[in-house]
Amino acid sequence: MTTREEALRFFASAERFGIRLGLERMRSLMDRLGGVAEGPGAPLYVHVAGTNGKGSVVTYVASALAAAGYRTGVYTSPYLYRFEERMRIVDGSASLDDLVRLPEAGEMPADDLVRLAARVEEATAAMTAAGEEHPTEFELITAAAFLWFAERGCDAVVLETGLGGRLDATNVVRAPAACVVTTLGYDHCDRLGSTLEAIAGEKAAIVKPGCSAVLADPAAGATPEDAAAAEAVVRACCEAAGVPLRVVRADEATVLAYGLDALDGASGQSFRIDPPGAVLATTLLGAYQPFNAAVAYRTLEALAAHPRLARLDAGAIARGFRQAVWPGRCEIAARTPPVVLDGAHNPQGAASLESTLSALFPGRNLHFVCGVSADKDYAGILRAVVPPGEFGLGARYRAASIRCVAADHPRALPAAALAAAARRAGAHDLRVETHADPEEAMRDAMEEAAEDDGAVCAFGSLFLLRQARSAVDRWNAASSGEGNRP
Repeated sequence: MTTREEALRFFASAERFGIRLGLERMRSLMDRLGGVAEGPGAPLYVHVAGTNGKGSVVTYVASALAAAGYRTGVYTSPYLYRFEERMRIVDGSASLDDLVRLPEAGEMPADDLVRLAARVEEATAAMTAAGEEHPTEFELITAAAFLWFAERGCDAVVLETGLGGRLDATNVVRAPAACVVTTLGYDHCDRLGSTLEAIAGEKAAIVKPGCSAVLADPAAGATPEDAAAAEAVVRACCEAAGVPLRVVRADEATVLAYGLDALDGASGQSFRIDPPGAVLATTLLGAYQPFNAAVAYRTLEALAAHPRLARLDAGAIARGFRQAVWPGRCEIAARTPPVVLDGAHNPQGAASLESTLSALFPGRNLHFVCGVSADKDYAGILRAVVPPGEFGLGARYRAASIRCVAADHPRALPAAALAAAARRAGAHDLRVETHADPEEAMRDAMEEAAEDDGAVCAFGSLFLLRQARSAVDRWNAASSGEGNRP
């Protein structure tokens, strides 16, 4: 193995094994690679599970740790634009500055990817020669990430689970410093359970003795009955591990300013966390971001008590939140017309997207481009974003059109099936179209929005957002003047 392409082919070759939850393969693989680095001199691990908000919480926590001067590894999935996005090291505050300017800053270099993929391939061959099951694609990638973070001497690593928690490959970490369960919702029910209580149990199984545990209030996205049951099972997991639980309630974050020009002419929002009354800001525009930030803040409060993180103070947290970058989540990709890219792929995320768009574009036409995976609750997603009612009015915007596409992915829902669901979900005057080419759909939507002073939102699968962003980049390149830049 000598090239990046060969390394990527090696990882992708395990796609044929599908998603198989369980820790036996991952433990065997890591044992053959020397084990997950833990203990004195090894990274401190922050483990994040949940249904929605995982990536945002990971980003806030990692950015704050980097702003405090710590070499911080970040592991997320799936990637949006480049495979290497999944594995990044933000090496202190200067590296964080680089990341704000250069989206690829800190990603695993190609030579490291090739070298570590070869090590993982050798260990995998030894497993299969011994009659063991072949690891899954996610397990192979996760193993390479653990090796990289350890050999680069990371002070801390912030890990996002891939699916669930109890049987997720990242759960081979034995002694995390902090464990976080973000907002819970119904997703992957075929694997995690059909009740929020069952899903919460799978997510909370990342909690280990000796860690700090933080839970986003389940009431933020569930019925009172479901929320109470979910919180109870998380508390039981923490009690079994002898770990106190910090539940973050929605009223701990209060928005102070919000909008496309809220931060001295730049897009973003400011908010206060009570207690202690800390005033913070983020360029991330999701209406849910202050709550995600509160979850991250409480996690960082706990981490600040660790003797190895003495530099983590209020100033570092504020700088980290202000510089947090998380593309494809209510991302403003263009200004003229406004274009929003969002990876809402379940009804809960779609409801949050609707709230965000209502706050950003009151009274304006919204032209949507949508593509989702066939295994998602696409009817529920559409009801949230293009709701029925007079003129397709959501809270404050008008759902004028939706262009339905099939993203470039084997599990993509056909555009015709998505369009049929959109017609059932939306108002009678919602214009529904199907497009074979997602980039063409984006160009049409942007042209229409430019004519009627509307805005564009591409949402659903992250695979769609890759294609949508390509169309937006070409639009921006063809436009002149500063006004079209995000």
